[in-house]
Amino acid sequence: MAADYDWNEDTPAEQLRQDQCLMSDVLRLGGTAMAATAKDGLNQSPERLRELADRNYWKDTPLGAAYQSDKDVAIAELNRLNALHDSWKITGLESPGGFGSVADFESPPGTSGNDGEDFHSQTGLMGWIADRFWKSESDFYEDGTPQADAKAAAAVKALGQPLYGSEPDPSSPDWGQQVALNEAYEHLLGDSREPWVRTTHASS
Repeated sequence: MAADYDWNEDTPAEQLRQDQCLMSDVLRLGGTAMAATAKDGLNQSPERLRELADRNYWKDTPLGAAYQSDKDVAIAELNRLNALHDSWKITGLESPGGFGSVADFESPPGTSGNDGEDFHSQTGLMGWIADRFWKSESDFYEDGTPQADAKAAAAVKALGQPLYGSEPDPSSPDWGQQVALNEAYEHLLGDSREPWVRTTHASS
């Protein structure tokens, strides 16, 4: 039977490689807590790495908890910087010359009364922290495998269509294997009918 052929199931070696690639990406792109979890996982056994690299992040996984921790740190830092900006307002001093108005002197850029960019936004720090806060958790788990270009797609179809593009013969002794091979080919083509060629993950 086709079910006897496990082409769509990851081998232990394949699963290990996927976990390593995920953690490598998290180490490079995640916040402090996520990076620490990823670094720890890459130094563990394959079994422990599998636990730490659990992709079901909505189930309070180690990476999911680390993501929330980084998000909490980011919002706390944004709030701290906003409060710091407000503390820079000047009161009780006479406005010197060179300012268009009293508000221009008393309210630094980015505070109420001044629509200019605050100091930390000008240096890029606010944007960097905000990007950390707004980064979607699912982004860490997206498959980074590039889709085949037109030349590679044509080559895959030229080779695969004659072999796997027609219905297997039910009377064939290897019918189950042929069904499994056809299913694998259909999976490779995907919904778009264009091959999704898997290559070594570039970031790993």
